[in-house]
Amino acid sequence: DGEYRAAIPEFKKALEKGRKEWVQWYARLRLGQIYGFLGDAKTALKYYKELNEKYPKNPFYPQVNVSMARIYIAKGDFATAQKLLKEVINRRRDFMVCWVEKAQVMLGNIYLFKRDFKAAERYFKSIEPRLTYKDLKMDARFGLGMCLEEKGRMNKDVRSVKAAIKVYENIISQYHPLSLIRAYAYIARCYYNLNEFEKAYWYGLRGGLLFLKEYPGTSAESLFYALKALYALYNAETDADKKKFYGENIILIKRLFRSELFGQKFAVMGLNLK
Repeated sequence: DGEYRAAIPEFKKALEKGRKEWVQWYARLRLGQIYGFLGDAKTALKYYKELNEKYPKNPFYPQVNVSMARIYIAKGDFATAQKLLKEVINRRRDFMVCWVEKAQVMLGNIYLFKRDFKAAERYFKSIEPRLTYKDLKMDARFGLGMCLEEKGRMNKDVRSVKAAIKVYENIISQYHPLSLIRAYAYIARCYYNLNEFEKAYWYGLRGGLLFLKEYPGTSAESLFYALKALYALYNAETDADKKKFYGENIILIKRLFRSELFGQKFAVMGLNLK
């Protein structure tokens, strides 16, 4: 973070000496972003608020609202975050489509964080067909899937979890690499929670190996569920040959977690399983 810290004095100097309005806009935006990156949410909010309150017609207005909403979500202040996002959504004619759609997806996620599954499901189903950005469309589909999955897990509703699996399978069919791996991991998680360990293993393994070098973090999550399922299968198996097969695969996946492909965080996640 040395480069970010070094940039702070320069942007503060621009605030003090910059005569042009766009300099004031940009310096405040960058200071908010830098302090946010450094984990100083209070100072980040200070510069973001200054920018939008002092210059309500600045071109970064929706972006700043979305950035402030992220901070408030992290703090658990969902009411303030919702207010900021709804302002962007309600003024959709004034702002770029990408920020309006980003705000819509984030609002759906707030319903999910609040465990208001009915509102989240209704909202994601409402916005998803109209979203134009592929990444945001995928995020909305994941939001719907996670809503159905979590609702099913909490209410012990198998049908809801299987509906989530269908949503994730639809994401896989779009063949968007990073989304595809996440979807495999989430399906593996669903099947694991349904005690369908064979399916959990195969989905987790496929998601974990498809783009192992390109996306090691997401691949690790998928392999994690494959490994959990393998342990469940191994512990329940009485046939000696099958038990040997599961044991050998446990060793192979643990070797992957020990390899240099994964950082310490993901290595610990996999190696701690027993």
